[in-house]
Amino acid sequence: MILPGMEPVEVLPHAQRDLPTVERKFQRAKELLVRRHLKGDRKAVLVEIHPYKAPSHNNWLVVLRCCKAGIQVFHYCWCRGTDRRMRAIYVRPDGNTAFHYSKHVFDQYSFRFSPDVTAEERLKQFFLENHLWAAHTVDLMADEIEDIISVNQGWLFGVRDEEENLIHLTTFVDQGKFFEDQHKLEERLEFERLLAGMGEGKRNLIRKLRQASEAEQQKVA
Repeated sequence: MILPGMEPVEVLPHAQRDLPTVERKFQRAKELLVRRHLKGDRKAVLVEIHPYKAPSHNNWLVVLRCCKAGIQVFHYCWCRGTDRRMRAIYVRPDGNTAFHYSKHVFDQYSFRFSPDVTAEERLKQFFLENHLWAAHTVDLMADEIEDIISVNQGWLFGVRDEEENLIHLTTFVDQGKFFEDQHKLEERLEFERLLAGMGEGKRNLIRKLRQASEAEQQKVA
């Protein structure tokens, strides 16, 4: 069980141990969402978020996203620190890099988007809006590797812990506060987020079309 006062690297293995149980729990919900999508507008994108308390007593929010390309699932384990403030960790079944969302991330999000709701409702709003993401590494050769995680409503800034396969996300900045050069980078990251919501075949096709278009533009230039 995750306890107040645990560091992110201590929280991560608890969440990873829960993950198979969480996946089994939502198998039926996935099937129902796919069925609803097939019966409705197949061009639509359906998104749901579900709270769940695992047998370990750890708290989870699970986002289900269904579109023509198939279904995607995003798993977030959340907890409170000794200060009663909320944190969360995003873990993936493939074992790829996890994200830890600090209390400051949700503080900044609250100031901009949801100052008048409960902390738990804010968490739901945040992950419902910002589950698709694209990553940009600032400098791989730096002593401290910084990552930018682009989401629908802005950027999350973090520091990578390569040994623990974890990115510590420390703050959130909404798009209204971007500088000019950041808007240019966001255009590329927004494209990557768009691809993240597609199936593999369509993703590859769009990448090839974009590469061909860029090559043609370079010839003209």
